[in-house]
Amino acid sequence: DDGTIALAPMYDVMCTTHYDGGRYIDTELGLFIGAQTDILQVAADDLIAEAKSWGVRTATAASVIADLAAAVGAEIDSTRASLADDVPDAIVERIRARTRSFS
Repeated sequence: DDGTIALAPMYDVMCTTHYDGGRYIDTELGLFIGAQTDILQVAADDLIAEAKSWGVRTATAASVIADLAAAVGAEIDSTRASLADDVPDAIVERIRARTRSFS
């Protein structure tokens, strides 16, 4: 009601991209992002296309995506250090690689 936006609690988050290959975890999104419905296929261009469909200018969308990717990338190591040791390094590296792909 007050216009505040917050990240989802961690219980709503699952790194489905970590499980590709070993076991089947559905990576299909509930809604399109640009032309994609598979989270593994979403790229910066898809995010920009989605933002454009909402009336956001291309340059603004590209800037926000790049800024967010940079902010996430800058926090990966410190966040990893604060997590329990049971978070697989492969997940952290997958997040790092996906974040770079949006830069």
